[in-house]
Amino acid sequence: MSMKQKGEAPIEIIRLILILLPTAFSWILLSSFVLVYSFDMILYVKINNLLPLMTPISVFNDFILMIIWGAPAGITLCCTGMVIDKNPKYLGKLVSLSIFGCSIFLALDIIALKMSNGFLVAIAIACLGFFMGIQIISGHTLFGSQIEWPNRGKAYSIALFAFLSTSLGLLMICQIFSIDFFFPLAIIVVFGFSCSILFYFSTKSWVFWKNDPWPTKLLSIYTRHSNIGYFWAHCLIWLMFGLIIGSLSQAGSNTTVVSNSLLGIDLDVYKTFWMIVIFGSMVLILPSGFLTDKLGRKTPIILATYGIVFTSVIVGLLEPAPIVFFISAILVGFSFSLVHPSLDSSLWIDLSPMDSIGRYSSLGFASLGLGFVIGFLISYWIFLQTEIALIINAFMLIGLSVLASLPLFWISDSFPPLDFFLLLVINDAGMPIFHYKFGEKGLKVDLELISSALSAVSTFMLEATGEENAVLNLVRHGTYYILSESGNVGLSAAVFSNKNDPELQKLVKKFLNRFEDKFRTEIPRWTGRIDTFSDAINDAEEIFGPIFSIK
Repeated sequence: MSMKQKGEAPIEIIRLILILLPTAFSWILLSSFVLVYSFDMILYVKINNLLPLMTPISVFNDFILMIIWGAPAGITLCCTGMVIDKNPKYLGKLVSLSIFGCSIFLALDIIALKMSNGFLVAIAIACLGFFMGIQIISGHTLFGSQIEWPNRGKAYSIALFAFLSTSLGLLMICQIFSIDFFFPLAIIVVFGFSCSILFYFSTKSWVFWKNDPWPTKLLSIYTRHSNIGYFWAHCLIWLMFGLIIGSLSQAGSNTTVVSNSLLGIDLDVYKTFWMIVIFGSMVLILPSGFLTDKLGRKTPIILATYGIVFTSVIVGLLEPAPIVFFISAILVGFSFSLVHPSLDSSLWIDLSPMDSIGRYSSLGFASLGLGFVIGFLISYWIFLQTEIALIINAFMLIGLSVLASLPLFWISDSFPPLDFFLLLVINDAGMPIFHYKFGEKGLKVDLELISSALSAVSTFMLEATGEENAVLNLVRHGTYYILSESGNVGLSAAVFSNKNDPELQKLVKKFLNRFEDKFRTEIPRWTGRIDTFSDAINDAEEIFGPIFSIK
């Protein structure tokens, strides 16, 4: 091994750490502030009567606090991706700024709570939500743009393992020494400041992608069939997570686990739940990352869905007991570990073109947040602490699991990402009249030869079967496919692809229809000049560009 090769490994490891650092910080901050310690903070605000909008109804007070943080976070979560896609050169600075902003306003929130200043608390929480939305999307966009598709599941699981071990460590320290929520939040503040400074100075020279001349339109993203299917599957799965988390809290409150201890540590039911969930996730998160890069994204998603349903059945139908609570919570942790490296992270990047990665990240986390918030609010406010509510919840989750799985049947797996590299338009004489090469894949084919071969296969099948109205749609050779469509004026179009993707098939038909309409007068009078149809390049990029994913 050369000296240069010996020196490359440590550099790549350092680069990987820097890429995964913002993602790890996102989950540490999100889980600590929103999930693990949120009720401690809400209770602190209530006891000290810090917010002027407090009402006699407790759940309304909780809702007010959630809105103060959630509204700014939701807005920036949805809009940040669009800003990044238009200005990718600022991605590194945006990551650093957002981590720094989160740290500043989390520190301000701690100070305001200590000072019992309700107005300052509201300002700090709102600004924290604002920067948290930016940080989540910018960090995830950084991850997606820098990690290649065969390693995305593994890489994300490494970041999550760092997050889980840190969160579990903070939880245990706080419980062992009876420390309140101010301590873990202060640790996160120090960690955030360190991350922002380290990331800024270490990545100043990094160069990110440059958008192509045919930018992907927002409408193309929102109307894409794969995106619609995965959005609703993602939303429903996290709605199930929200419901089951609320159910487990209720189940725990009806067991003796509250008065017991875990590993000698006295815990309340909510902290017990999260410690078990985090431990379960830690056990499976690294193998799950390798699994999603080996078997694809769909399989872990389906396994996670079944895990949630099994958990809900245990909670809803069995007698509440410590062992039931423990098994259910650890199953939720297993399900988390299956969903995070696949549906929450890698899948959306697999689907995304380079100039849309920010908006795809926004779409993915918007579906996550929407589903979880709805599920948790239903469970927290509507399902009161009664056994019949848990049984109803179990049957609801069984129904939701069916709905969440349905979209997965009519969209292809995002792994490996869809890769197509040649578009051909062939006339009725078997001659290529237009071709376009996507990406940088090298082509060593004779266009006239391949065009003649496709025409010959079509003619042979017509004569062999006698089906005059049938058309050649699919040819497979090894791991590659040729998807083709026939037009109305004797033309056919074909795309060479790595998978038989129904979405790509529809776009081939769409392109051919537009090609025939655009060159209706030129097609019958074609004399052999390829440049006659050169304007179709714009149509090819516009139609196929929105699904040309990052490699």
